Amino acid sequence: MKWRRYIFWRKKRLEPAAAKHDGHMRKQIREMVQKNLYFLQQDRMERELFHSCVLLKNLALIHQELPMTADFLLEQLMDAGRPLRNVYADILSLYRRGEQDAAFRILPQRVPVKAATDFARILSKLDCIEPSELVMQMDGFEETFSAERKTKAMARAERKSLVTTLTSTATVFVVLLNFTVVVIFLDTLQILGQLF
Repeated sequence: MKWRRYIFWRKKRLEPAAAKHDGHMRKQIREMVQKNLYFLQQDRMERELFHSCVLLKNLALIHQELPMTADFLLEQLMDAGRPLRNVYADILSLYRRGEQDAAFRILPQRVPVKAATDFARILSKLDCIEPSELVMQMDGFEETFSAERKTKAMARAERKSLVTTLTSTATVFVVLLNFTVVVIFLDTLQILGQLF
């Protein structure tokens, strides 16, 4: 009878701990998934900003003789960009209402990328600059943006290289350790065979 009470007591005490551990593991998994999704979304947003930059540059090259308005360029960006379509639509609606400062603050707020602030500054100057000057601005933005992307890619490659080096070093160490254990074990067996 006592052992039944002990089992019941043990189950009752361990169930909340197991549930707490399970909840903690779920939370950790959820955080890992969110972190990976954030990095994927960030990469997607960077690519979209780069495509927007190229689009603005191409439009400026095509319409070099004609002055272009920010309204027209924002419409073109909204039509071309899928992931940032809603962001460009909100910027355009605030811009049309005459709230230029608030309009161009939206991009850095919604797009968690360092280049978004630079791109928003360029967008805020669209009415003030000529198409040829816009081309130069976009060239500078592209160079800066591609340099950042190359730096990130090099850091990523360096991490992968380090992991590969550590894995191969660990493999060699295990093989040497295995060899040492086998040699020592065989020597020990021979010594024990001579003793007995």
